[in-house]
Amino acid sequence: MNKLFIYAIILILFLSFIPAFEIGVSPAKLIFEGKQSVEICRNFSVFNDKGGIFNGELKWSREKTKDISKYILSSKESNVNVKFPIKIINGKYEICLSSENEREYYGILSYKLENSSYAIGIWIEVKIKKNEYSILSLTGKIVEGNSLTKLFIFTPLLLVIVLLLLLSKLKKKNRELV
Repeated sequence: MNKLFIYAIILILFLSFIPAFEIGVSPAKLIFEGKQSVEICRNFSVFNDKGGIFNGELKWSREKTKDISKYILSSKESNVNVKFPIKIINGKYEICLSSENEREYYGILSYKLENSSYAIGIWIEVKIKKNEYSILSLTGKIVEGNSLTKLFIFTPLLLVIVLLLLLSKLKKKNRELV
């Protein structure tokens, strides 16, 4: 019994000397919502306690899934324009993207530590909506501006009124001549 106790203590002491490695990314998921052809940017951070260089890769899937093997499409195949740093070290970075197509995209941005099998990833969810323009929304934004922009809106109205007055005077003159 005494020998078993000594072996257990020695085993616990040896287990405490196993080297540990911390690696992480924040946030774990990035959500991009925007309009067609408009670039959207988000920030993320990568860290590890040993230092080193990470190599990045972005892959896309046609469906929303956590199965990494389904993420096989490149950004070009998915029709997504993406800008992100490929080689990074510990720090804060930016990823920007845009698309001409109205749809939802699902991706994973993964970073693998050079000369190791360690890797981390960020789930990417993108919702691109159609650009919709309406006269009311454009006018509303202009009216909210300063008084000079309001003057430009009412100027055509004033010109139409002046034109109508001139036409009525011209009509009166023609009647007097006849």
